[in-house]
Amino acid sequence: MLDRVTYDTSGYDHEAKRVTFCDSGRLPFIALTHHWKTRHTSTDSEGRTRTEVRHHDEDIIEFLAPRGFGNLSLNQWRLMRSPIRFESSQFNDQFKVRSTDERFAHDVIHPRMMEFLHAAKPPGFAIQDGRIRPDLHYSVENLSAMIDFLEGFFGRVPSFVWKNLGYAEPPFPQP
Repeated sequence: MLDRVTYDTSGYDHEAKRVTFCDSGRLPFIALTHHWKTRHTSTDSEGRTRTEVRHHDEDIIEFLAPRGFGNLSLNQWRLMRSPIRFESSQFNDQFKVRSTDERFAHDVIHPRMMEFLHAAKPPGFAIQDGRIRPDLHYSVENLSAMIDFLEGFFGRVPSFVWKNLGYAEPPFPQP
């Protein structure tokens, strides 16, 4: 299952635990806890070495983005770009939107979307290379809440954006 997600490949003995996935519907996803080990060696003042094995866990949740949807992040650094400024200073103060295509970001983040984001208070997330990666701890409640949020988010993307992406009709119903 780790082959299906992006994860930190440093260390050894990588394994996926607590795996949940759905590969159908509008928002296929996989959620898991990635466990791995690292070895750390230190030497004391008398020249004795000591090796310690450390265990690491990280929760990974990834949704598949709709086909062709552009790179966009909200309150995440994954895209490593300066935040895009919008007409609402209140929105700019609360949300840092980054995208590889500023025009696409402005088409997606319109006034109605800004209102939705203010009300929803979503976790940070990045849509990059066809995957959506939210900043969430893995739980059934968090998965359910994120699915609801993403349905609302994509439902508010304007029809012309979906048409520009090659969709005859928006793939998500408008709320």
